[in-house]
Amino acid sequence: MAGKVDVYGQPQLIAPQGDVNWRYDPTNHPSARLNLFSLKWFERLVTEGMKPSGGKLLKRAGLIAEDFVRDNMGEAGPVHPDVWGHHAAGLRTSALLCLRAAIGGRPWLDQALRVHAARLAEDYAGHWNHGTVQNIALLVTGCRLGLADARNLAVRRLTSGIDVQVDEQGVSNEQAVEYQGYSLGLWQTAHTALRECAIVPPRVMAERIRLMPTFLENATQPNGLIVPLGDSHSVPTPNVRTPVTRYLTSGGREGKPGRDKSATYDQGFVFARTGWGTAGRLLKDEHFMSLRFGPARIIHGHNDHMSLTYYGNGRDLIVDGGHDGYRADAYRDYLRSPAAHNVVETVGVRHRWNAPTLLTRKTVGPRHQFYETTDRAYGGISRTRGVLLVEDPGFLVVYDRGHDQQPRTWRALWHLAPDFTPGQTSRSHVRALSSDGMSRLYVSQVPLPGQSVPSGSTRVVRGAKDPYQGWVSPVEGQRLPASTVMMERRGKELRMLTLIVPATADQSVSASVTKDSDDWYRVIVRIGLYEHTIRVSPDGYMTRADGLSCCKEK
Repeated sequence: MAGKVDVYGQPQLIAPQGDVNWRYDPTNHPSARLNLFSLKWFERLVTEGMKPSGGKLLKRAGLIAEDFVRDNMGEAGPVHPDVWGHHAAGLRTSALLCLRAAIGGRPWLDQALRVHAARLAEDYAGHWNHGTVQNIALLVTGCRLGLADARNLAVRRLTSGIDVQVDEQGVSNEQAVEYQGYSLGLWQTAHTALRECAIVPPRVMAERIRLMPTFLENATQPNGLIVPLGDSHSVPTPNVRTPVTRYLTSGGREGKPGRDKSATYDQGFVFARTGWGTAGRLLKDEHFMSLRFGPARIIHGHNDHMSLTYYGNGRDLIVDGGHDGYRADAYRDYLRSPAAHNVVETVGVRHRWNAPTLLTRKTVGPRHQFYETTDRAYGGISRTRGVLLVEDPGFLVVYDRGHDQQPRTWRALWHLAPDFTPGQTSRSHVRALSSDGMSRLYVSQVPLPGQSVPSGSTRVVRGAKDPYQGWVSPVEGQRLPASTVMMERRGKELRMLTLIVPATADQSVSASVTKDSDDWYRVIVRIGLYEHTIRVSPDGYMTRADGLSCCKEK
């Protein structure tokens, strides 16, 4: 009412009469234009205006809507092409419907809604979240204004769209964890809108909606924040408040813990944890790992197949590059590329974004979990990653393998959480210390029998810009320098065994490998006073081999 609106972090001055500067775009950012043109920001005026003393608020909302129609839907056309972008048009239609519910039908408002309905019918974004927004708006406009063709088209699109957009495990096709929450909210709204229009929703819609929260429960780390894969941010579980998410976001004080330590989804997600804070370890100290595989990248996905993230001992350890909005520039290209993820690159070979990655093996035992993925995303070159999560005390063993007919440079990338600063760096390992001095993170290439790690194989890059490397964006608009550990090998064949071990500041970490008589490798990992034994088969399978007791004193 004072004339100011926060549009994408920028305070916009609006004349008290509701005369908006629709060309306001100080950052030339597509998200800012979407926010402005959606009109969703004026809905608070409407909802507050519907209260007994809210007449002035409703009047202001009406003036803003009339001003939009006058400045963007007249003969001169819109002030910017983004006015009629799929997402903006769908969201704006719902905002105008909200206004109509408060002030009733007006000739100028109903005509604007008819124009919007025609645009939504003609220019469909397809079966993803933008299309769902359009269909909800088209459905309700058709019902409120008696536009049978618009209503029926929206019903057909929603009915066919649910099978494409949400699979039988309740996972959306957006390939981003945060968008799972957004999609859930949209489909809940679509289900409600169908019922309010006296249309019986298809049974499959209710079933898929019922399954969607479980994915988000499993994708939430012990600190109550989702793991930010794809175009996602480090935020609390979005659009879900189940007993499990309440348990995670409250630090275990409310709700109830989940049941399973491992969840695998055909859309390409593995979520693994050491527990739920119910068996001798505090919830915040449980370990959590994610691993990506699955179909080709689409929509809000990143080129992150085989990438893993790791949380443990109460903090982020190995992290995803994150998401910094939709401005088409070199930094967004970086965040979506393999270079911003924890993968093995084949240097100098073009990465195929549309290559699928298979989950080839999985074992979940009482004290460890093993996962293996494989693909040919780099020019048909074989690439395989095995990951063993050792649950007690909590560390990762990663076995990367590759093969080609000619020598290649293989580069493993490990993005440390911004909280960690590397100290000691050698040809084979990096030791990093947390900012509070309480935790160390040990990332090490462990040479197999017959191997030697060459000088210069391991280096750290932080905050580089040409090209971008060593950056993390946990929330939009935030670019934090963070250390990226790069480990390289050269040859026709790659066999790289990597340890990722969180420890206290005063614990020592070391490892050695021998070969047993059956040709399995025996990996001894020493953390402080204790040692743990891992066995690796000739074909890359990994398992824990120490006794049922946690550990053995030196």
